[in-house]
Amino acid sequence: MSGNSRRVQFERAAAYLDEQRRLLPDLNMKYLGAALSFPQSIEQRDGILDRIKRLREHDKDVVIGAYFDLPEDGARKYTDIVFIGNDYLHLQRIRDFMKGQGVKLNLNNPCILYREFTGDIHKILGGGTSRVTSLNDLYASVEIELKPREIGAGYDFGFKVTDEEIVSYCCHKDDKEGLELGYRLFLKSLECFAIKLQTEGVALGYPLPDCGIEVTKTYCRMCFFRDYYYIAGARGSLMAALKKADWRIFEPVMEVELTCGTAFLEENRWLDAGEHVSSLGEGDSCRLALKARLSAIMDHLEELHHHPQVMDLSMKIGGYAPLEGNAAPVNRFKIIYDMDQWKEELDEEN
Repeated sequence: MSGNSRRVQFERAAAYLDEQRRLLPDLNMKYLGAALSFPQSIEQRDGILDRIKRLREHDKDVVIGAYFDLPEDGARKYTDIVFIGNDYLHLQRIRDFMKGQGVKLNLNNPCILYREFTGDIHKILGGGTSRVTSLNDLYASVEIELKPREIGAGYDFGFKVTDEEIVSYCCHKDDKEGLELGYRLFLKSLECFAIKLQTEGVALGYPLPDCGIEVTKTYCRMCFFRDYYYIAGARGSLMAALKKADWRIFEPVMEVELTCGTAFLEENRWLDAGEHVSSLGEGDSCRLALKARLSAIMDHLEELHHHPQVMDLSMKIGGYAPLEGNAAPVNRFKIIYDMDQWKEELDEEN
């Protein structure tokens, strides 16, 4: 392959990875969802997906997810579509828009977007992938370390690795430009798929917001040029490494501040159940601050936002707490970042 053709191939592969990154949704600080039963007919399904596309065009902050079952025969069956927002008021705006599209969303029982993380955050995780065809022998491996980040910091990706052996982006191992292009493409593939796998959730199906992946070692070898194998090798190695983590599921811990009437406080003693509660009386009203798991206040969200005696309400994620063993969600879950691609997948399954 000539140097010019090789660089064109490299630029095409790099553009593909950039496009994949742009498709990923922003999950930072999103923790509440409204579920809609998955349509049973193809006609209804396509109509719902088209309306969701209009919603995404109208509201760039909304994220779409889905629950599904995976029976022993491996035939995936979707049960619910989940509209994920920043907070309860955002869910109300999503509901109002979808109502205008002829789709009814029920906010009486909102869903929690859980968070995954490994119990041993300092453990180095390694994984590899290999593939043999008539023309190509591929072996790729990676070692990574998962790192928690501050609340709201989002995803992060970085390298400690330097001068690892990546076989040239051509048939000749002594070609310096080929070696450089191969190295750059493999690392770019690792970065793209590290963010994608964090977004999708690789172990239990729930995303990993506020999490960093740092690559500590890489290796990729093949006997013939194919840009696809650099990309597939990176993804497969990362997937294998992440599956070895000791995963735990966490739920959001909310920091709530509000001013309310003393009568409202007396009638709602659940407000005293928070982990940290403080109040300051001011005549017939009081200022209240508490920190509690989202599940503890889930049933009271609508009342807090609409009760006439509740004023100056603010709510934000203040941390994450591990779920109790018997409270762990059992449904499989995935983020849908490309509606057209999802529709194609659904058509293939049918």
